[in-house]
Amino acid sequence: MRGIGWVPTAFFAALVLATPVPWRRRGRALAWGLGAMHAFVLLTLGVHILKYSGGGTGAVIDGLDETLVNQIDAGFFAAALIWILVTLRLEDLKGLFEQRPDTKAAIADKGLKSQ
Repeated sequence: MRGIGWVPTAFFAALVLATPVPWRRRGRALAWGLGAMHAFVLLTLGVHILKYSGGGTGAVIDGLDETLVNQIDAGFFAAALIWILVTLRLEDLKGLFEQRPDTKAAIADKGLKSQ
């Protein structure tokens, strides 16, 4: 449970708490995200129980069990994806890719001086 649930959930919480957004938004993101992380853990446990109870056989269940239970990366990927979905808004992502006005002016001045 440590590798499947606790560590990825703590990673998710750290991402949300370190994101520079208002505290009210962080609180909502933390609440929704913890619910989503618990759903991911329940899905993972369900696949594992299905495989070893004899209810599910085949390559798909074996692959899901290997990916979700035996490899810790799936939990971190899920945590990062959930963090993006519940914390960031489209405006936040646009702000990451836009240049600041003073940067645009400095680039324009440099271009004029080099000509």
